[in-house]
Amino acid sequence: MGSIHSDPIRGPQEYWTNEDQSNVPGTGGPPIVTGARGLAGFVRLGAMCYKVCMRFRARLGSAFIAATFAIAVQVVSPGSWSIPEAKAHSFIEVSVDALALRAQRVVVATPADSMSTWESTDGGNRIVTYHRMQVQSDIVGGGDSEVWVRRLGGVVGKVGQLVHGAAPLRTGQAVLLFLAKRPDGTFSVIDMEQGCFPVIKTKDNRFMVGPRRFAHPPVPSRLRERPASTLEGLSIEEATHVIVEAKKRHAK
Repeated sequence: MGSIHSDPIRGPQEYWTNEDQSNVPGTGGPPIVTGARGLAGFVRLGAMCYKVCMRFRARLGSAFIAATFAIAVQVVSPGSWSIPEAKAHSFIEVSVDALALRAQRVVVATPADSMSTWESTDGGNRIVTYHRMQVQSDIVGGGDSEVWVRRLGGVVGKVGQLVHGAAPLRTGQAVLLFLAKRPDGTFSVIDMEQGCFPVIKTKDNRFMVGPRRFAHPPVPSRLRERPASTLEGLSIEEATHVIVEAKKRHAK
């Protein structure tokens, strides 16, 4: 069963495991009582209240007993109890300029394979996944034809961690990426999924920037800069021109 944890820096994160939640490193404590387990506890509480009332029914009026039992039923009724909802973070939509300004490298690349592992981070032990990317073209910057891109989340053994908002990197699916270099030589995607665009091939063999699919769409920015979403639907050549011009504006 999964449970959702919210991190002020990395955003909402969902863990799932076939074992007890307390066995998951880095979750910060015992398992969260959810679903059927929480309801079962309330049912037991209602049953205990009923038994106590029945013991003292000779002393208590039948009306009082009925009222007490009604309260117990109300407590355990499905419509009256709830599990705290995990709220997803809202992100402000970034601009093309904001992505280009911070990017040390902008590439069109395809994930070849990946590996997930536990790592110690500022937020504790977390699962991260490293994707080996084959670079088809450089738009900004340059370097090796193969790079490793790190993102939060993944599956190790029987334990998985899903980080909402992480860049969707799928083996064999070409993407346009805005990358920042990490101290260990690997890269991370700037602004997570906002810095990752699918690249699609049209029937006439043209490569276009495809639409991104967000679980929680970013909130439109009030800034007048060109939103990153305007790259969607452009050809790779057109997108390259827009990104290079944005980079030049901040290089002056």
